Amino acid sequence: MKVKIKDTEITLHYTMRMYMNYENITGGTIDFNNFTSLNQLIILFLSCILASAKKDNIDLQLDYEEFMDWLDEQGGNVILTDFTIWLTKQLQAEKLLMMKEDISDTEEAIRKSKTKTKKKV
Repeated sequence: MKVKIKDTEITLHYTMRMYMNYENITGGTIDFNNFTSLNQLIILFLSCILASAKKDNIDLQLDYEEFMDWLDEQGGNVILTDFTIWLTKQLQAEKLLMMKEDISDTEEAIRKSKTKTKKKV
């Protein structure tokens, strides 16, 4: 997903820095099971934009009020919905990768177990 803010196009990246920015701004961690506040989503979006700009070496000076003004100019709900869809896809991809790693680990353990069993026989 790309956003244009302060005449700069930013490609959003799903990174740990996004979560660290969120924690620095809010003083708390993200709990997606209790993600109920619009403010949480807005701060996460801001955190993602700032982290993405940093990752791409873009000097983006943006405070909360400037971000809120920009968000209002973008039609708020529309761009937040786009961000939510993008974030959901990132989280799903991460979950699939973790599941694939778990399956690979399980398959490796089964192979090792079969090898040990054959050696005993």
